[in-house]
Amino acid sequence: MEHGYHWGAILPDFDQWLRGLVHRFTAEAEPWPMATRFKHGENGASHEATLMGLYYPDEGPLRFLMLIAVDEDESRQMVAIYPFLYSGGQNTAIFEAVEADDDGAFWERIQVGEGRAITAFNPLYAFREMELEAGEYYGYSMAGLAYSLRPAQRHVIEVDEQTLNAVAHDEQDGGMEEAARTLKIPLKGSHFLIRAEESLDDYGLRGVVEEVDWVEVEGIRFAVVQLRVPMQGEHWPPLTIKVYASEYVLKDYMPAVHDEVEGLVWLQAIREAALV
Repeated sequence: MEHGYHWGAILPDFDQWLRGLVHRFTAEAEPWPMATRFKHGENGASHEATLMGLYYPDEGPLRFLMLIAVDEDESRQMVAIYPFLYSGGQNTAIFEAVEADDDGAFWERIQVGEGRAITAFNPLYAFREMELEAGEYYGYSMAGLAYSLRPAQRHVIEVDEQTLNAVAHDEQDGGMEEAARTLKIPLKGSHFLIRAEESLDDYGLRGVVEEVDWVEVEGIRFAVVQLRVPMQGEHWPPLTIKVYASEYVLKDYMPAVHDEVEGLVWLQAIREAALV
């Protein structure tokens, strides 16, 4: 699993800082209470190994998780290390399916609104205590690590009315003879969560800040900003997401309650029952 771009969301020049973090894992990390079997290796030489997790620090809303493959001869190899957004917004969603890679990374596809599903990275999926059932409701903690977070800068978009009508009626270009008008659609006060192209877990996000907390982890300060994104459907509540933005991502911006913000985040969704 490659997570360099995720570490870059914490600290632009992260190499030396990350080496220090790995060193502290050897002395201070706690083992995750569960382990699992998985196939490990590449180029036709894959074999079964035990996947175990170590986490550090042992408390706080933002932690780090290291995955280690343990072979039959007790040799160990680090498979991945990544930010672990331990505390997120509380949500209920319907599990649909899971996608996985060969190194133990898992993404869950979950329904969060009427006709609306998202995929998000689950750092703890490998250590689940039970098999999930498609179509069942589960509680999820959802959080995003910000690649960018700033005050919303665009408050109006302009759309050609003829194009909009053609799309709405599935018409071909030139199907309308009347002159096109430009419609101005206000964005102020809007909320959205849109998946980035060719990504399973990166999303563009916009919303109004409800809560702001500040935490410091390994010498870096983070703003923890809570947003709610309304979902379609009478019985679907808004999606509650906590966004973790490092001081390096924020630059000089200090988020405050009622700010309208936009950004790009790495989305994690962890079943609340899996947290210890």
